[in-house]
Amino acid sequence: MASQDLETIQNRIAAAVASAAASATAAAASATAAASSAVVPAKLSSLDATVGALPAGAITGSDRVTLISVNALPGTQTTRTAAAMVADATITAPYAYNLRIVNTGAGLFTLAAGSGVTLGAGTYTVAVNTFRDFVVAFSDATTCTITTTGVGTYS
Repeated sequence: MASQDLETIQNRIAAAVASAAASATAAAASATAAASSAVVPAKLSSLDATVGALPAGAITGSDRVTLISVNALPGTQTTRTAAAMVADATITAPYAYNLRIVNTGAGLFTLAAGSGVTLGAGTYTVAVNTFRDFVVAFSDATTCTITTTGVGTYS
């Protein structure tokens, strides 16, 4: 075999190895990114607060979020901005998830909208010892619509 043919074969092998290594690195980076942005299937949070703004992650972070309000007088709780909620949940819009708010306190819990959040048709109060279900839908990274989908008794 001529040395020129041997050199050509060696160059092709080196190029193939480099290409395979680059592909493996890209695949690993993609898998890492997907894993870091993966949303857990369910999340349960407790809130002991009176009138104010909901803290980061209270109503985000899962495909199914349940928030239990335990304060005697929860009053009106305002969502974070739509952009902050996207960042809290590490999601990419469009995206939607289910939210359940349970009120075990002695007073009414009322959900209010932060900037970029729209409350759709329906009721946004949660009476004592009841829960209310919502769909939270992000059409883009700064716009969110929350729609009430049901209510029930909590005991």
